[in-house]
Amino acid sequence: MIILYKILKKGEIALKRLSWLGIFLAILLLVSVPVFGQDTFKIGANLEMTGSVAAYGQMINEGVELIRDIVGTEVLGKQVEYVLVDNKSDKVEAANAATRLIDKEKVVAIIGPAISGSMLSAGPICEEKKVPQISATSTNPLVTQDKKYSFRATFIDSYQ
Repeated sequence: MIILYKILKKGEIALKRLSWLGIFLAILLLVSVPVFGQDTFKIGANLEMTGSVAAYGQMINEGVELIRDIVGTEVLGKQVEYVLVDNKSDKVEAANAATRLIDKEKVVAIIGPAISGSMLSAGPICEEKKVPQISATSTNPLVTQDKKYSFRATFIDSYQ
């Protein structure tokens, strides 16, 4: 029974890793048009690395790092820079992180935030600046409702 559990657990981890590959490739497709004339482009992460829900942000960051190990830092002949900003599990900090990533770091897409409240806080900034953001774990339907630049890679609350 323990052996079966270990096999199933490894499969679950592999599935999670594959889902991150899908998320990463989706982001690359979303941002491929505006970066054709550039040699390097940046993808930002607005994640909960500290604070009350740091475990979510840390796991997402580990997934991104894994994809970077698998895919590398060059895609379609372009260098990809990864810029991580800790939103400290705070809605105001999440909005500030989105602004910093877009205005200062000049990212073409943002991974995160992980939680719905922070996604809702950062969402209007991404919508105004036309920079896509994607969350792996935001379940509130308002995160993507009537939005052109906010995406999720999970089911909404009513399906859970």
